[in-house]
Amino acid sequence: MGGVFRIIDQFPPAQQNQIRMMLSESLKGVLSQTLLKKKGGGRLAAHDILLGASSVSNLIREGKTFQIPSIMQTSSNIGMQTLNDSIMYYVRKRLVEPLEAYMKAVDKSGILQQLEEAGYKIDISKISDQVKSKADDFWE
Repeated sequence: MGGVFRIIDQFPPAQQNQIRMMLSESLKGVLSQTLLKKKGGGRLAAHDILLGASSVSNLIREGKTFQIPSIMQTSSNIGMQTLNDSIMYYVRKRLVEPLEAYMKAVDKSGILQQLEEAGYKIDISKISDQVKSKADDFWE
């Protein structure tokens, strides 16, 4: 999803309407991924999948890209998915810790809500400790 924003934002504001029009006509799909630490070792890839459906093209053309995540959530039947939904799949399968899910999610408030609705509680205060610990390890 962020890929669409990055493409449009690479151009000066005066050209962004033209770029949105061109992108809306040519976009076939955008796939992004992030790697999650798997319980017991290894990594899993969580994906953000956006397909160039007519509803997505219309939102891009009209400059309403902020509504694209809603389309992605309601279009899982054609293969779209948000990064949060992909991450939550692994949490529900108990392959990824909820804290790792939160740390890797782009939409922090959204993943926190999904985690809570699924019955998971995370201590966000641990995040700053983990970040500090990793930073300390880096500088040692």
